[in-house]
Amino acid sequence: MRSLAFALALTSLTTGCFTVDSASSALLEPDADEHVIVRNYGWNLFGVIPLVCGNADIDSSWGSTFFKDEVTLEIAHGVLSKYVADSGREICDIVVMADRKALWSVQLFVVHISLPWVVQYKEVNVSATLVRKGGTR
Repeated sequence: MRSLAFALALTSLTTGCFTVDSASSALLEPDADEHVIVRNYGWNLFGVIPLVCGNADIDSSWGSTFFKDEVTLEIAHGVLSKYVADSGREICDIVVMADRKALWSVQLFVVHISLPWVVQYKEVNVSATLVRKGGTR
């Protein structure tokens, strides 16, 4: 059982994910065409040393990048801006979320103690509603 837990922990530490998802829906505001969300997450050691994260180069065949900090709002917003420019639309509304969480905790007798500065999960999301260029808003 311990080896399975170790294998799962190792697998989760050696992956990161960078995604660009879009959807059209009748639930969007009347003048909105599309909703886009750009997500990236990764793992840091002691909160400052990047271990692995999603590869912001969408055209790359490798989904993760090691020892680079690409989990930033600037990179996510840059990818969103490129997507918007390529689609010929403009941003109507935008929502930004950055999050950082502790990954591991240690059990000391009957109490769990968080170790937020050992290995840390970091995530950014940039979400936007797009409209046609020159649309009313």
